[in-house]
Amino acid sequence: TIASEQVPLNVALIGSYAKKVFGDRISIRLFKYPEKLLDALNSCKPDILAVSNYAWNYNLAEWACRQAKQMDQNILTIKGGWNFPMDDDERFKFLETCPDTDIYVMHEGELVFAELLEIFQSSGREGVLSSRVAGSCYIDKVQNRLVKGDRMPDIKTLDDIPSPYLNGMLDEFLDGSLNPIVETTRGCPYQCNFCNMSIDNYNSIRRFSFDYLEKDFTYIRDKLSNTNHSLIMIPDANFGMYKQDKKI
Repeated sequence: TIASEQVPLNVALIGSYAKKVFGDRISIRLFKYPEKLLDALNSCKPDILAVSNYAWNYNLAEWACRQAKQMDQNILTIKGGWNFPMDDDERFKFLETCPDTDIYVMHEGELVFAELLEIFQSSGREGVLSSRVAGSCYIDKVQNRLVKGDRMPDIKTLDDIPSPYLNGMLDEFLDGSLNPIVETTRGCPYQCNFCNMSIDNYNSIRRFSFDYLEKDFTYIRDKLSNTNHSLIMIPDANFGMYKQDKKI
């Protein structure tokens, strides 16, 4: 089986926003399967490898960064995802266990990743790792200390992120084997101690518009109409709590 049987919506949203900002200045490929990533690394060396980090792919994410670094130490490796401490001392310890990760995106990825790309295009990897980019942190290897930027403001209007379904970025993953995911809201009004969503600034609820979501659902339905697949996952923190959820 596949450990995580979902399409990579997380990285697709970040990639889709980056393409909106940079257009033809960048080229992006998405990967789900490690063997395909390895083949691509061997055939076309990237400038940047960006990976998601969760409890279920922690080792795999660092493996991917290690493969890139063994190919070329100048490849910028970026990691992001909820599997990351909230305390700075613990963040330092975490990054110490990930020697092939250059920089970590601490919260929402779209705006931070775009800022990292902007700096990289003007001054390369060294420019990124000599900056204090909002929403990210890294270990200064010379002074052996954590360098952390301020919190990057979250995207206020989620519809500003082009749908990675409608622009085709997720087409190869809608093959009937993986579960499509549709995110309808971000944020959570609660502050549970066990949850990373309890952080300040994440307590306001932001929604994709119903028109945006209806187009996503319709696109997914049409793509999967010739398969036996009929499951769509909604990863919201509290789906079913709001009036829009019933309509969806």
